[in-house]
Amino acid sequence: RIASNHPTATTGPIPSLEDVRLMPVFGEANLIDRVASVCDRVDSTNDIESDAAVLNHAEMDRYKVVHTICIPLLSSLAECYAILDMEPQEKTSEQHQQPQHQEQGRVGRRSKKQKPKPPRGLLSIADYTDVACILEFLVCTSLLPNLERSILPTSEERVRFLPKSLGGRLYRKSLLWGECSMQSVTVEEQTSNRMVRSINELRQTATAIGRIVTLERFRPMLLPRHAADVMAALFQTNQMKNVLTDSRHVEQRVVSMGSDI
Repeated sequence: RIASNHPTATTGPIPSLEDVRLMPVFGEANLIDRVASVCDRVDSTNDIESDAAVLNHAEMDRYKVVHTICIPLLSSLAECYAILDMEPQEKTSEQHQQPQHQEQGRVGRRSKKQKPKPPRGLLSIADYTDVACILEFLVCTSLLPNLERSILPTSEERVRFLPKSLGGRLYRKSLLWGECSMQSVTVEEQTSNRMVRSINELRQTATAIGRIVTLERFRPMLLPRHAADVMAALFQTNQMKNVLTDSRHVEQRVVSMGSDI
C-alpha cells in the first residue's frame, strides 16, 4: 500500500519499480523509529553502512528494508513467543476450588460452567494474516533475488498464485519490487564480496523465517508454504560457501605460483 502511493510505482511498466525507494517513505511514516523502539537491536547496521559505497541506490534501499525492518521484526516476534512459552501456565480458579454443588443436575452444572481461557499469545485471524504477509514479502524481497533462477517459483509466479487471504491485505506489486531493484546490478559488483553479502543475507533471512514457521502457533498455516523457501536458501548458502572457498584456494595457488616465478 505504501508502494501504491509512490508515483513511480503506479506509472509505467513493471521495471519502473526499481526506482521506488521505500526507506524514505518508512522514515516519513516514523516506521523505522517504531521498529527500533520495539526491537532490542537492528542487525547488520554497520555492515549496511560499510556496503554503501559498493551498493547502488536501488539495492541499498532493498538491503535496508530487509535488515532494518523485516528481519528485526520477525526476530523480535520469535523471541517474544520463546519468552512467553518459558513462563509456566497459570492455574485457573476451577483447579484451586474444591468441587461444590455435586448434587446439582447436569443441566445446572452446564449452565454454570465457565468457558476455558484462550491460550496465551493467541492471535486474531487478521494478526496471523499480517505475519503471513511479511513472510511472503521477505521471501520475494530477500530470498528470491539472491537465489539462482529456476530453484523456486519467481515473484511473478508467486503473485499469480497468491492466496486470497494475502491478496486482500498485501499489495501485489510490492512482491515484485525486490527482484526489480536487483536487476540494475553491474558486472563489476559480481565479486566475492557480493557473494559474501548474499550468503549472509540468505542465512539471516532463512533463520528469521524458519524460527517463525516452526513455532507451534504458526506451523500448521505457514510451514507448508515456506518450508521449501527456507531449505532452498540454506542449500544455496552451503553451495555458495563451497564455491567461495574453492575460488579463494585457487587465488592463493595463483599468488603462490607467481611468487615462485
